[in-house]
Amino acid sequence: MVGIEAMEDYSLRYAARSFRRWPAWILANTALGGISFLALEAIGAKLILDCGFANTAWAVLAITLIVFLTGLPIAYYSASYNVDIDLLTRGAGFGYIGSTITSLIYASFTFIFFSIEAVIMAQALELCLKLPLVTGYLISSLVIIPLVIYGITLINRIQLYTQPLWILLFVLPFVYILINDPGTLTRWSAFPGYSPSGASFDLLLFGSAWSLCFSIISQIGEQVDYLRFLPDKTKENRVAWWTALIFAGPGWILVGGLKMMCGAFLAFWAMSVYGLDLPQILEPVHLYLSGFSQLFHHSALALGVTAFFVVLSQVKINVTNAYAGSLAWSNFFSRLTHNHPGRVIWMIFNVLLAILMMHFGLVFTLGTVLAVYSNFAAAWIGAMVADLILLKPLGISPPYIEFRRAYLYSINPVGFGAMLTASTVSLACFFGAFGAYPKAFSAVIALCLSFCLALVIARATKGRYYIARPPEKIGSGNSNELALCSICEKSYEIQDMVYCPVYNELVCSLCCSLDILCQNACKKKDPSPVSPGLRKKRQQSSHGSVWAVSFLFQNFLVHFFSVAGVLAIIFVCFYLLFVSGQQIANGLVSFFVYLFLTVLLFWGIWVWWFALNQENRARAESKLDQYILDLEQEVTDRKQAEIRLLDSEDRLRHLNENLEVLVKERTQELKSSYRSLRQADKMASLGILVSGMAHEVNNPINFISLNSKLLKDVWQDILPALEEYEKTYGDLEIAGMSFDYARLSIPKLLAGISQGADRVSGIVHNLKDFSLQHSRNMKGQVDINKALEASLALMESVIKKSTNHFQVFMDPAVPLFRGDSRSIEQVMINLIQNACQALQTPDRGITVNTGTHNGQVIFSILDEGEGILPRMLKHVTDPFYTTKRGQGGTGLGLSISAGIVEEHQGVLKISSVPDQGTRVELRFPKMINDKEHSFSSGSKLHEETICEPKALDPGQGLNMTLRKKNNGKSSESF
Repeated sequence: MVGIEAMEDYSLRYAARSFRRWPAWILANTALGGISFLALEAIGAKLILDCGFANTAWAVLAITLIVFLTGLPIAYYSASYNVDIDLLTRGAGFGYIGSTITSLIYASFTFIFFSIEAVIMAQALELCLKLPLVTGYLISSLVIIPLVIYGITLINRIQLYTQPLWILLFVLPFVYILINDPGTLTRWSAFPGYSPSGASFDLLLFGSAWSLCFSIISQIGEQVDYLRFLPDKTKENRVAWWTALIFAGPGWILVGGLKMMCGAFLAFWAMSVYGLDLPQILEPVHLYLSGFSQLFHHSALALGVTAFFVVLSQVKINVTNAYAGSLAWSNFFSRLTHNHPGRVIWMIFNVLLAILMMHFGLVFTLGTVLAVYSNFAAAWIGAMVADLILLKPLGISPPYIEFRRAYLYSINPVGFGAMLTASTVSLACFFGAFGAYPKAFSAVIALCLSFCLALVIARATKGRYYIARPPEKIGSGNSNELALCSICEKSYEIQDMVYCPVYNELVCSLCCSLDILCQNACKKKDPSPVSPGLRKKRQQSSHGSVWAVSFLFQNFLVHFFSVAGVLAIIFVCFYLLFVSGQQIANGLVSFFVYLFLTVLLFWGIWVWWFALNQENRARAESKLDQYILDLEQEVTDRKQAEIRLLDSEDRLRHLNENLEVLVKERTQELKSSYRSLRQADKMASLGILVSGMAHEVNNPINFISLNSKLLKDVWQDILPALEEYEKTYGDLEIAGMSFDYARLSIPKLLAGISQGADRVSGIVHNLKDFSLQHSRNMKGQVDINKALEASLALMESVIKKSTNHFQVFMDPAVPLFRGDSRSIEQVMINLIQNACQALQTPDRGITVNTGTHNGQVIFSILDEGEGILPRMLKHVTDPFYTTKRGQGGTGLGLSISAGIVEEHQGVLKISSVPDQGTRVELRFPKMINDKEHSFSSGSKLHEETICEPKALDPGQGLNMTLRKKNNGKSSESF
């Protein structure tokens, strides 16, 4: 799944030029589509009720100016360097690991607002369909998942098709109200709400309102998650490029500020006209219901339109929240765990966190949650903007955005230190440590303080913590040039590649991020290449800790208590915020303790599972390194022994010629035995690897098979639209192909992908079953024909390469016998492979038969190969004895096969004539109990069955024609 960029959307890397194929206006429309979120109206309603019109209007105007000014450089650098907000933060003063905290802040923004918007949708479903809120939470959350799986590709379409309708429904109630009652604006501008200062301006209320609005400053991250896909700016598209950048980047706040004032207006309208109480006024569903009720004058119609508008708005924003959250969590966990299961996994994780937040009811404390969050968000944005607009132009930081791990320090004190200090001070202000005014302006303090601290720290450190080592020039310098990653063996643009001195190869930025063996050795003065010796040294040092604590517990304790500390701080903050009296406080203590312990329980389970996986991986690597070292030492010892042996032979040659010949033969036998042992070790290791690979390959193959069929359906759905477009505009091209050619070739391509995936899936399944060692179930029933068919399916490609004449004769009346089917298949596969290897040319053939003789089940295989010499024939079932030493034979196949046949109380017979061929026959006793006796084909005993082989067709599977004669009439089945 990680390799499918249609789903992955370059979540951890630079957005490649080949993927940035959408027009600028499409991306701008998609970015602005997310501004439909109704939390803005809820914030506006809360502001005007708490602070009155004057303070609300000035707060919205102030936050609009701040968000636009801070968002412009962020949007510009992200679109210019084609990176998302997380990668941008790395190169803007935070460092590779330092930006992990900002990824967590950004991820928190996405699931907090996802929860708020999902709750609003659930309220609409409850009001319209009478669904319980809990059910509404699940529906409004889970419905988003399939819409975000394919990332921006599908989100573009959703926003494009829904945007006109949403704009119409958004504007209608306001236009109607203002046309019918123009004096409403005058009354609204004098509305005092519940402000203690009435309708006049109050600095403290203005500061509180302004700080609350700072919670939306992180929205620029969701905007640039789309703007990073803008095409490169050229002379031809610079107007469209800048227009899209400004309006869909920092310009989102122009719409956002308008929506907050619209929410304030609807709150005033609902209270003055409909007399709604306070809880309902803070719910956007009831706000818009009051507006649409004024428009339609029909309660059922107004309710239906309101529910439709709310659901449409929340789907438009929550696809963006879920998408942005998947990017943020991917960046966060990839840096902590060096593991990336795919963006879709973290998208689901983000949605589940939102569902938990809804069920805990935290979204109903909207003002409190957003006020606390705004301090962290403002500190993050302030430090980053300081780097982009001052430190880069001044030359203190690099003029470009460097996001690749290989060239970054883990922690850059400029951005990270400024953010940490500013957020700590602002939180202290927010909780009243410095008085009323700092509390009211805590988020403003966080923004300004982090901005100034970034400048001070950068001057003090002279910018030395930005670049750990200078980036090497890769390729010819052409930005369109591709380079091959030596780890994942895929080609990427050179902007996404790094030179790794540890591996002495080029690797892509994602593989560099996920690597755990190098341990950032490339940033040291003398990086050492990865070698068995280096691995062993690191292995010894990691297990030689003076604290004598295993890696498993270190990993668990670090992750568990680091997050537990953060959770404790958060719970204490919420507890202090919720307390309004001593009696309530006493009641809340047990609730918060219980909730905290419950969260810690689930967190501990997850961290323990994660630590176990890390420990298993570390142990596997250590064992592999030790195994390689042991093999290297064994090879060295054997080479030295061979040298000493050869020296002895030279001294004895003059003493006895016969003894010399004997020694040479013995030496060759020792060499053969050594190679057999080494090959056996390789085969044993390969068996384990093949089993694991088959398991890992099975998931992406299933995914390819499923989605190729989905793509086929999608193609059929969009084909009429494409044909209409071709008729209207003409000259339609798809992926560089003419439409007529694409219409014929794409269905064939999808069908070929589906067939190939199904075929690979079957091969992987057989390979997995063959490679795994199962305990033999000798009480089972063996159908010799079915066992042969399974073996032929696995060996099909080998047969095609070896011979043009392969004949199969199956007797459908062969009875069953006791034994293990998998073991019998293993024997057949070995015999078929031996027969194929014995053939000298494809013109020679192989014949396979099944049948019965003297009450025994018979399987035989006859090849026209080179045959076996008589002196070798008696040793072919001996362990490690092989006649195919040069062809990779181990001498274990026939030995194992003979043992399996013997366990089944059967007989294995081999006869051979040199240069003419070899015949191998297996005989097994059939079942004695008549009640258990059955036939594999289900055919009647009196039928005469004749099997005729059909030649193998290149590119097709094994085919046979069975002709049955019954009462003088013939019938054929295929």
